[in-house]
Amino acid sequence: MEQVNSVSKLTALDRLERLPSVSSQDAMELLQCGRFRLFELLRQGRLRRAARVGRRTMVTSASVKAVMQGKRLVGRQPKPRRPDLAGDEARAAPHP
Repeated sequence: MEQVNSVSKLTALDRLERLPSVSSQDAMELLQCGRFRLFELLRQGRLRRAARVGRRTMVTSASVKAVMQGKRLVGRQPKPRRPDLAGDEARAAPHP
């Protein structure tokens, strides 16, 4: 069996096992989700962001494993609404 010398030749699962962090692309492949869902998991704190490599978003391998092992991916939760700064009363009252 030939030994793999380059990280680029490893599969996403191999990189998850061998490296402390994986790219967002690898994380999407492993979690079988899209980019929106991946960044939603990052916002929710279920995935942890690792140090950036250039412009590439990296995710810790430990957090990807935790989501894969039992943390069931649930449907999208609605984003909390921002409170209206002006309020309805301000729109109803005419300005002098």
